[in-house]
Amino acid sequence: MRRLRMMAVTLALVLGVATSAAAAGPALVIDDVAPTPDDFSRPTEIDNVLAPISQVTHTVALGEDGGDPLRVETTILAKTKSIRWRGGSTEVVVSQYVAISGGELVEVAYDWFAQDDDGNVWHFGEDVSNYKRGKVANTDGSWIAGRDGPPGLLMPDDPQVGDVFHPENIPGLVFEENRVVSTTETLEGSHGPIEGVLEIRAELMEGSVERKFWAPGYGEFRALTPDGEDVSTAFAFPNDVQDDESPEPLTVLRERAAQVFELARDPDSQAVGETTLAMFNDWRAYGPRDRTVVIDPFVRAVDHALAALATAAAERDTEAATTAALELELAIIDVMLTHDGLVDDLRIDALRRQRTLETDADDRGAAASTKALMRAVETRTP
Repeated sequence: MRRLRMMAVTLALVLGVATSAAAAGPALVIDDVAPTPDDFSRPTEIDNVLAPISQVTHTVALGEDGGDPLRVETTILAKTKSIRWRGGSTEVVVSQYVAISGGELVEVAYDWFAQDDDGNVWHFGEDVSNYKRGKVANTDGSWIAGRDGPPGLLMPDDPQVGDVFHPENIPGLVFEENRVVSTTETLEGSHGPIEGVLEIRAELMEGSVERKFWAPGYGEFRALTPDGEDVSTAFAFPNDVQDDESPEPLTVLRERAAQVFELARDPDSQAVGETTLAMFNDWRAYGPRDRTVVIDPFVRAVDHALAALATAAAERDTEAATTAALELELAIIDVMLTHDGLVDDLRIDALRRQRTLETDADDRGAAASTKALMRAVETRTP
């Protein structure tokens, strides 16, 4: 394949890159040096150090979206997809993207990626569903290489300051222009500082500008948008996995959380307080802050839900107790994720209980949102 790094100062000037930056040495990545299907002999082996999509199979990113809590899950599916383009076809990795803002499902997307023989990672399109109150509101942002246009360059094999490339570039449909701002940033990870982080300035089709950070061995690690979205990777599998499977105190804690959910629904039950006390003991026995990997947001979520459950039990507040028990179970499942990887069967069971609460409260939008989230989680189960 023709290498992407081959342009000089004249192109830098044409594209608006400062002369001083271009003269310092870095060239520009250009999209019109286009690949062909023949350039992809092992397309699903994506091991680019800044976009190791085949190696990091699940991530949970947490943050805020306009003041609301934001959770983004990215999962590499077991299946692949063949995409026909330029007279041939390429097998691509399928990545599921799920975004939950303010507790409501807002987006499910399936992205398609492949790596060429020079180590450049290409974006072959995405199938997007944008949700509103559990229903698909639109499919804006959907496209596929071949039918709609060329694949986009997601990550060069060796990006340098001043490089410009386009993960999406189909006029009138999708557009994203990325400019490398820095290759030497440092971000905090679960094991300590991550060095050599790539910072990108991303300009989108509507003219908005985002900042994105790509960490070696992780991929996209943090994103900030002008409308108040700030989300960072909290956990990546297998990067941040514990040394052992979920120990007994943690699995018992999860079982008791499911049990107390049912107990709390009975206003005459006397066992909620006793079970809650037992769960405090389970959590101490697990020793979350003594683990080899400590995902602080996950630990804080368990602490918060346990405290809320204890308060609700003391006040005999049935509604608050059931809500806290459900939040606790989901938080524990996140901690189990750091030991066992995806435990989607347990999460689906918890989401069923959540949907029961929402249905009982006649909150049809919330119940529909939870049902759609359950479908997304089921999709990623082999």
